Amino acid sequence: MKDPVVTDEVRQKKLGMNLGTVVEEVEKGWIRRFCQALGDANPIYTNESYAKETVHGGIIAPPTFFFAFEPTQRDGISNIFDEPITSGAHVEDEWEFFQHIRPGDVITAECRLVNLVEKEGKTGRLVFVMAETIFTNQRDEVVVKARITTVIYPEGRKDASGK
Repeated sequence: MKDPVVTDEVRQKKLGMNLGTVVEEVEKGWIRRFCQALGDANPIYTNESYAKETVHGGIIAPPTFFFAFEPTQRDGISNIFDEPITSGAHVEDEWEFFQHIRPGDVITAECRLVNLVEKEGKTGRLVFVMAETIFTNQRDEVVVKARITTVIYPEGRKDASGK
């Protein structure tokens, strides 16, 4: 392999770095619009009188609502390496759900770099960027943990012929 992009120095300096933080207050209209965009008509997400009669005691956001916060590592990846990142791809997600998101919650989503792995692939060098975003509410309770892995191609993506 050519000189590695992920050196011990890079690993020591960059692991744990903040790749983005977002703080947002959740309101019913945002949840409703999110559900409309998904085509999800479940009344637990939009109908207050229905939701009050459930075990939740009120409206909750759908489990995938945390995607609306957009604190992904996408913007932060460009700050990891000195050379420009020309291409990449989403590889894997892992989610853990601890609490429901509700209207009135103030959610803080903080994304951190947790690992870098470099490999040589058939079409060139690959760097796997693993990030974890922890979503907490206004009571500092963890709502969701999302672990996302992205692969980047430091020298640009080439086809199997090397072009």
